[in-house]
Amino acid sequence: MTEAARTLGIGRRTLYAKMKHLEIMMRSHPPSGHSKRQAKMSILKPDTFFLAKRITPTLSQ
Repeated sequence: MTEAARTLGIGRRTLYAKMKHLEIMMRSHPPSGHSKRQAKMSILKPDTFFLAKRITPTLSQ
């Protein structure tokens, strides 16, 4: 987690807060007609989505 934060140049707490937000948003979004991926993308703020895209590879290593 710390490496991910360092890679992004943000604090660990900021990273954690954004991750938590991402998790909650994805979980609480009601299922709709369009795909889950589109739903996630439409409800996420662009910076959070961008952040998620950047840290996902780091976290899955």
